Amino acid sequence: MKALIMKEYMKLEYTDVEMPKIKDNEVLVKIMAVSVCGSDIHGIDGKSNRRQVPIIMGHEASGMITEAGAKVTEFKPGDRVTFDSTIYCGRCEFCRKGQLNLCDYRKVYGVSCDDYRQHGAYCEYLAVPEHILYKIGDHVSYQEAALVEPMSVALHAINLLNLTSSDTVVIFGTGTIALFAVQFFKLRNCGNLIVVGRNDKKLLLAQKLGADSVINLKKVNVSTAIMELTGGQGTDYGYDAAGAQSTFHMGIASLKKGGTLVTLANLDKKFELDIASVITKQLTIKGSCASSGEYKEILDLLEKGLLKTNYVISKQLPLSEAADFIIKLHNKEITDFNKLILVTDPK
Repeated sequence: MKALIMKEYMKLEYTDVEMPKIKDNEVLVKIMAVSVCGSDIHGIDGKSNRRQVPIIMGHEASGMITEAGAKVTEFKPGDRVTFDSTIYCGRCEFCRKGQLNLCDYRKVYGVSCDDYRQHGAYCEYLAVPEHILYKIGDHVSYQEAALVEPMSVALHAINLLNLTSSDTVVIFGTGTIALFAVQFFKLRNCGNLIVVGRNDKKLLLAQKLGADSVINLKKVNVSTAIMELTGGQGTDYGYDAAGAQSTFHMGIASLKKGGTLVTLANLDKKFELDIASVITKQLTIKGSCASSGEYKEILDLLEKGLLKTNYVISKQLPLSEAADFIIKLHNKEITDFNKLILVTDPK
């Protein structure tokens, strides 16, 4: 089969690789659409140590089952599916508690690190264990289903909060995850939703998706603006989807007493923390890793037409033509971009 493989850093090659062989508990999925994650774009230079060569990247995907193992009971050839990016064991302490993202033996598709190499979905066919599969509804396209993974990341962080309809939330960032979060917060009847970013076009989009107020951090003092919007109280929750030192500190500063900041973006390993504010305001900081079973809820919302996705996909390319474009995204030769969707080439 054909795959887009990174054999050297900063070099992707569309070439022949061995067809995967499925185990009894697995299915063979013909990949129909795969979304290019920002972690793949950032990872191709090797600095993250999460894309060690050689590796076939890609963990946001959907397709059709072409073959099922002998012990597969709930799925059959012809089923349209997506799948969790995380392969979890289902047996360890964390899996038994429903914390699938914290599995002691977790592996992520398209990741190659010191502990394991798990080839991903930038290819024509992929072997997938039955227990991480989800069926796609009739009204959900393959392209939409390939976006369920980043949607699940956005929703998982919200599920860690005890949100009520009277709460005020500030989201830092206007990227894919942040804009999905806008929709989920409004579906959860968030009382007052503020979005902070630096791109006026994306801030306008955040308003169209449901944000009550937006703040351009390049134009105003964020802390002052948030206090004005909250009657001097600050926000109940902060949601850091930007991952910069500055937004993390803004998130801490924006919270009212007893508030909570959830952070899900990749921060630097070391950074300064205003621990005095955390203590004196009795704040909570929560990390959010990947997702933990949110796929079904999201697929149901997509089937009912309650989530907007038309703004997300900036470009669609055949897998064979993607290498140069991904390099340009990494080098920031292409900007103001949301999502690139890759499709397997027709035979």
